Amino acid sequence: MKSIDLSNFDTSQVVDMGYMFYNCSSLNYINLSSFDTSLVTQMDSIFSACYKLKYMNLFNFRETVLSSCSNMFNNVPNGIIICMNEANIKEKILTLIQEIASLTSVQIILICQKNVIIKEKMKIIIKKK
Repeated sequence: MKSIDLSNFDTSQVVDMGYMFYNCSSLNYINLSSFDTSLVTQMDSIFSACYKLKYMNLFNFRETVLSSCSNMFNNVPNGIIICMNEANIKEKILTLIQEIASLTSVQIILICQKNVIIKEKMKIIIKKK
């Protein structure tokens, strides 16, 4: 499977999304723009080892009660594009992205209207030591 669209999933009561997509090694595109993560406390390794992932739409991802997200983007490929809603992004996920040693570049597109990319907000370059 190269792409997945889970727009009909009701995630409004989910509290643990850890390892949900772990090792989805052939996945290139994932649309989770309709996911309600307002009650999610755990996202450890949710996208870890998704080696071919090129694009993620995480428009509705929120850090409202998120307490653990270690290895969230571990071993995702260089140059991955992650779409997020600027209003929902807090320090925890951005800090995590900046600390990913396995990536050389991550492009984050923050969007302000559902599924419409308004501007490229930042490109984070991470140098391997």
